[in-house]
Parts: sequence; structure tokens; C-alpha cells
Amino acid sequence: QKNLKEKDIDLVITESLKEKVVELGYDPVFGAREMRRVIQDKVENLIATAMLSNKIQKGDKIEIDKELNLTIN
Repeated sequence: QKNLKEKDIDLVITESLKEKVVELGYDPVFGAREMRRVIQDKVENLIATAMLSNKIQKGDKIEIDKELNLTIN
């Protein structure tokens, strides 16, 4: 989020996204260790792809839902 703030981009982290990350990233054996990987693979990569294709611009507000769909306002 820090890098996005520097670019004046606001990321809204919804409860449904948090639940999805926990669902995908929690393993009873390893605990929450996989959570960072899920955040990188699912959330950060989605945002990076949108930024590289110029879909996200300075001043935008972005939100990611539980289906990992990106909404830009």
C-alpha cells in the first residue's frame, strides 16, 4: 500500500478480499505462512498488471473483490 500511496492511488481492502486471502493462504499444517504468497500472486500481481497496462492512473481508487476482480474509480 505504501508504494500505491506514493503514486496517489488508494487501495480499498474489503472484508471479502481479506476472507478470500485467508481462505487461500491458510494451511492447518503451516498456519499463515502461505498468506504472503497468496497476496503476492493474487493481489499484487493483479495490481501490477493493471498498472503496467495503464489501467490504473494517479489519483485512482482501486478495490478488489473476493472473486479477485479489480474495480477502478
